[in-house]
Amino acid sequence: MQRVIRTAFKDSTLIVVAHRLNNILDFDQIVVLENGNVKEMGSPSELLAGPSAFRDLYDSSSSAER
Repeated sequence: MQRVIRTAFKDSTLIVVAHRLNNILDFDQIVVLENGNVKEMGSPSELLAGPSAFRDLYDSSSSAER
């Protein structure tokens, strides 16, 4: 499914709700919402580079998958 999304929609804007954060690490932008409000946004590499809500979510989801 991920391959289909990346090929069929490569020139499209997608809004994706993701629970498996590894699936969105190659997206251009990530928006983290909290209580319906934007908490932070940026590229995956920017958000993973330092302290961020996205990094906290990613770290906790990565440890839960092990």
